[in-house]
Amino acid sequence: MGRPKRIQYAGACYLVILQGNNRQDLFLSNQDRRQFLTLLRQAKERHGLSVYAYCLLGGSAQLLIETARPNLAAAMQAFNTQYTKYFNAAHNTVGHVLQGRYKAYLVDPETHLAETSRYVHLACVRDAGKDRPWRYQWSSCAAYVEAEH
Repeated sequence: MGRPKRIQYAGACYLVILQGNNRQDLFLSNQDRRQFLTLLRQAKERHGLSVYAYCLLGGSAQLLIETARPNLAAAMQAFNTQYTKYFNAAHNTVGHVLQGRYKAYLVDPETHLAETSRYVHLACVRDAGKDRPWRYQWSSCAAYVEAEH
């Protein structure tokens, strides 16, 4: 019995969670984080994604994404493959970088978008012990705080 197909439709909004294989770190350096964000920007343009929020932690990444087309699976497959190739080449490793299948939770943008954005932005408080999420360099939280000034 195969895995159930992902629910995909144009305009769908998802909380996507990526985890390091065997609970290992996804990011060993700031260059890894920069490359992850560069690849995310390219995926956004190539696949017509809107990225509402992100937070990159040591062993995981959380993304709040909306798809313009029903293509989350294709976008994430391409993105995950590109990051894995980068990571393995940069760190002279082989094999899986990401733990299994990424998690993708549907989010109702009318009722839960703001709440889910807060959840993503506070991940650095929950998981990394940061007390000022707007100062955490690897999150989109600062962009929201600065936009209010």
